[in-house]
Amino acid sequence: MAHAHVRTVIMNSEDPERLAAFWGAVLGVEVRERDADAGIVWLHPDQPGGTNVGFQQVARRAPEGTETHLDVAVDEMDAAQTRIEGLGGTLRTANRLENGFEWRVMVDPDGNPFCIYVGGGSDTG
Repeated sequence: MAHAHVRTVIMNSEDPERLAAFWGAVLGVEVRERDADAGIVWLHPDQPGGTNVGFQQVARRAPEGTETHLDVAVDEMDAAQTRIEGLGGTLRTANRLENGFEWRVMVDPDGNPFCIYVGGGSDTG
């Protein structure tokens, strides 16, 4: 099977500028482009060759349950949560596996869930 990887993540939003500002601050990147024809605000990837993240203008968000989320590696869980809350995000749940792996489900200002965890190789969320 050919190698596959995530190249682009699109999040629908009624206010893509606001959501791009939130995620740009969380990820420490700037807006790369505003594509008026497609109605998408694009962020710079967080590293060369990294995943493209775009926020697409929609008239109304899709019904709950059709969510897409990001897993975001952080250096320190409490500091990251505090910073995200200061930017307008909120904590939904904190989770810990028996092996000690911890992640927290946060939501952005539009209510989109995302997970934060201390870097490493585990993909949970």
